Amino acid sequence: MTASPAARPALYRQVTDTLRARLDAGTYQPGDRLPSESILAAELGVHRLTMRRALEELAREGLVQPRQGAGTFVLRRPATLAVTVPLTRGEFTSSLRAQLETQGQRYTDRLAGSEVADDPRARRELRAARTRMRRVDSFLEVDQEVWICSTAWGPDRLLRDVASVWRQTDGIYGVLLDRAALPLRYVWRSFGAEPASVEDAGRMGVKPGSPVVVREGLTADGEGKPVLWVRRRARFDRVRYVLHYDS
Repeated sequence: MTASPAARPALYRQVTDTLRARLDAGTYQPGDRLPSESILAAELGVHRLTMRRALEELAREGLVQPRQGAGTFVLRRPATLAVTVPLTRGEFTSSLRAQLETQGQRYTDRLAGSEVADDPRARRELRAARTRMRRVDSFLEVDQEVWICSTAWGPDRLLRDVASVWRQTDGIYGVLLDRAALPLRYVWRSFGAEPASVEDAGRMGVKPGSPVVVREGLTADGEGKPVLWVRRRARFDRVRYVLHYDS
């Protein structure tokens, strides 16, 4: 099914997705210099400014690196740490709430927007070649200050009408816990850092380019089927992630 024009992602996002897909497929290898902005723009039929913004997004994701006077080069991707942890509504909300209430703080998980759209990497992670996909954007607010911006992808059948069932206590995971085969399980989580985009910086109240902690992850239902790919960007001066291992 083809999404309506209003539901399509912005043009620079489409270009970013196309280039990311080429990186994932190995068309451009680590260390390679990408074709120039003008060559890529002509090839994809877009303006150079659109291509420049797409390359900036890839640089923020740590996939490429611009070098003054030399061009844009493909970076080697770091290995990710796989973690498998049971996920229940009580576990998700009680831990975060307890930590913040100890410090006299409260959190709110706010829905920013949702749209039917496509993303090549999300399809690969979710193993959903033909499934209608939905993107959900949200942000975690602590005492009216935004600490984390999140973008999640999943099957539209699980995330449609998300605004009508969204709870500010458990957000996107609460929606899935209501609709997916239980229990949910983390398949993997990866951690990194990048400069804050203009959009994220504006929402979090920091300067564009400020460091943010990036946590990506895949979640599966009780039958092992991937149902959610999430990318969270957190204020470097507010959030740190800690993994606890059973002895």
